[in-house]
Amino acid sequence: MSDFFAFSVLFFSRGKFGGWLAERDYLDIEGVESGDWAGISAEMIVSKVTPSLENGTIVVMHSNDIAVGSPDALRTLIRLAKLVQ
Repeated sequence: MSDFFAFSVLFFSRGKFGGWLAERDYLDIEGVESGDWAGISAEMIVSKVTPSLENGTIVVMHSNDIAVGSPDALRTLIRLAKLVQ
């Protein structure tokens, strides 16, 4: 069995899957959805993620033809994350 598992869209029914995860010793770790899957600009991604940015934040981003703002947003978010203490 894999060490990692990701539910799509950062959503699952805890009632339905919570027990299944616990039985298999999985830990539910959630992240901040960047919204890049909708093809939004880097600026919109940064403005959506920045309020939640702190040490240890997991930012969910995609690598596909639609997520065109992701590369520039990632560069900016990395710079901002280095400022978070």
